[in-house]
Amino acid sequence: PLYRVLGSPLYITCSVSGFRSENTDKHFEFRMTKPSNPNFEIQIISSHEDTFGYSSHLIRVIKNEITLKRLSPNSVRFEIKSLQKTDEGEYECTAVNLEEGAYDGEYSAKTVRYGLLIEDSLSVSSSAFTPLSLNEGEALTLTCLASSSTSQHTHLSVAWYLHKDGQEDAQPIISLNRDFTLSPGQGFERRHQAGLIRLDKWGEASYSLKMAEVEPSDQGRFYCQAQEWIQDPDGSWYIIIQKNAEEMALTVKATEMKGDITIAILCRLRSQLWFCSHVFTSPFCFQH
Repeated sequence: PLYRVLGSPLYITCSVSGFRSENTDKHFEFRMTKPSNPNFEIQIISSHEDTFGYSSHLIRVIKNEITLKRLSPNSVRFEIKSLQKTDEGEYECTAVNLEEGAYDGEYSAKTVRYGLLIEDSLSVSSSAFTPLSLNEGEALTLTCLASSSTSQHTHLSVAWYLHKDGQEDAQPIISLNRDFTLSPGQGFERRHQAGLIRLDKWGEASYSLKMAEVEPSDQGRFYCQAQEWIQDPDGSWYIIIQKNAEEMALTVKATEMKGDITIAILCRLRSQLWFCSHVFTSPFCFQH
């Protein structure tokens, strides 16, 4: 069966072939039956009839909570934006060609045998809430707790993100994928390969980000993200729920350069060689 979390979206793609005209838009209808009454079909939505759905679904169609999106003349995507307990059941897609003389009949296929809904049990939290201030080169350790108590066989993936000030999107630092492989984010590969950035799992639910030497470019807001994956009947993996922990702000103080900085310049003016030295703001020159 197909498992989804209550409140999450549902997508079903329906395609058809075999009609005389492949370039003519085919019309699609979606129906469902409930486990308690498998012989009674409930009409949900149609691409050619606005009032196709029964009253139990028509109001959600009018509110665009249930939609049909055309992908091609021969395929559509059915979407429920937020699953309710009453959406549990068996879904049927029917394709109808309304072109006169093109095809006398319709194709029908069961696209989802059973859609079963499970409760959201994913929990994600971070160990640090107050802002941190570190000097450049100091170590940073952050811990994320992520777990799920679902009875289904699911996998978790956990990633740490850095959201820099002034940037629209956060960038991944490092992630532990659902197949237990580690992947550094773009821009963090070199430090990960050098062992300066790590993601360690402790016990069943603890995921620690360790940065051996923070850099000024690490300044920003850190958070961890957990995704819960389940394998669909077709063998593909699907994210049933995703959550972020609280953000933690980090300020990195750059190391100041100490001592006098001397810049020496040799210049030739009118065939004479001069040596010029600039120590901070006190330049001087002498003839050589």
